[in-house]
Order: sequence, then C-alpha cells, then structure tokens
Amino acid sequence: MGAIGGGIFQSIKGFRNAPVGVRHRLRGSVNAVRVRAPQIGGSFAVWGGLFSTIDCGLVKLRAKEDPWNSITSGALTGAVLASRSK
Repeated sequence: MGAIGGGIFQSIKGFRNAPVGVRHRLRGSVNAVRVRAPQIGGSFAVWGGLFSTIDCGLVKLRAKEDPWNSITSGALTGAVLASRSK
C-alpha cells in the first residue's frame, strides 16, 4: 500500500515539476520515484518497526491480546515520531 501510494504520488509530483515535453516529463516522473523511494521506504519501515515493538511490548506487559494494545501502540508511535521531527 505504501509503495503504490508513494509511487503514484512521487510520479505525479515528478511529472508536474519536469520541463515541458512528454519525454522530459516521463523521465522526471521516473527519476522522482527513484530518488524518493528509499527515503519513503525507510520512513515506513521505522514506523512499522516501532509500532510492532510497542505492540508486542504491551502484549507482554499486560498479558492480554485486545484492541487497546493496538490503539495505545498507534498513539505512542505517533508521539515518538512527532517528538523526533521537532
């Protein structure tokens, strides 16, 4: 899902920012996806890893498998990533 959404978004962005001409725009589109893919993929991997780590930690700590673990994991992941960006 992230690869498809990120690929579509970056290809449209690269297409719009490239010089005039179909060939230039297609090349700009592919180049934008190629340049940004590792950064977007890395960010998604950090988010997923952090969420899973917190979720597994809560399951171990609470000894329960319920929706509150996922809800709390999402909130804590968002808090950690928001504090990292400032």
